[in-house]
Amino acid sequence: MAIFSNTQKSFKTNAGVLYKYQEQFGVTPKGEFYFVIPDNTAFNNAISLLNLKTGRLPRSTKDVVFASTYENLTKAVSSIIGKISEVIVEEETFIFYKNGGNYSFYRNSHTGDIGPSFFPELYCERFDANQGFNYKTGYSISLQAVVLTEKMYKDAENNKKMRYEKTADSELGLFGKRLNAYASRCDLDNSIRNGLLGDYKKLPYTEANAEFFTRFFDTICRFNYEILQKLEPEVLQNIIASNILLIDACGER
Repeated sequence: MAIFSNTQKSFKTNAGVLYKYQEQFGVTPKGEFYFVIPDNTAFNNAISLLNLKTGRLPRSTKDVVFASTYENLTKAVSSIIGKISEVIVEEETFIFYKNGGNYSFYRNSHTGDIGPSFFPELYCERFDANQGFNYKTGYSISLQAVVLTEKMYKDAENNKKMRYEKTADSELGLFGKRLNAYASRCDLDNSIRNGLLGDYKKLPYTEANAEFFTRFFDTICRFNYEILQKLEPEVLQNIIASNILLIDACGER
């Protein structure tokens, strides 16, 4: 009943669980091969589901899986690992978005008025994207949005792992495709690849939701184009003289 192979092994499932076990193979005096079952619930559950031949060796407290040949035994062990590694994959598509920007202002919670005062009225709340002492100059709008497929891998032990990938164009409508085209200009690849999406909120992907974000990016791009055209000193002076707000002038076609 000698153990002829005793090796430390490991494998990782798609649910993100790392299993380490001692792979012990032996053979009985009658020439029957066996695998010593690791003391792990996942192994026992898999063996039960596979209806493998099991038993216990004389004067031993360890359960084993029996097979008539070494080849059949290694196949049985592979099937056990395969059963443990089986996962259910649940997929959903979301629009992940994050609002940022560079701003510092106060808002009166009674009137809704917004102002830059450093001495706000009693009912003012401060909104500041520049925390700490390293204040940036200027004010900006920053929005990131991307359509991602969220995949949840769940195994028989109910271990779960989430993975994210940019949704293929073939699975998107017109505005979903346009939104992801805009998203390709954002620094999202590392966040997606490493699952670093904690700062992002999410909405279910619908074409209506994708259209909202796409139109927003359209507007920002158009606004920037108009700003570039109208910030020449002579043009800007004419706008000021005509008492037309720059943002209103940008809306004129």
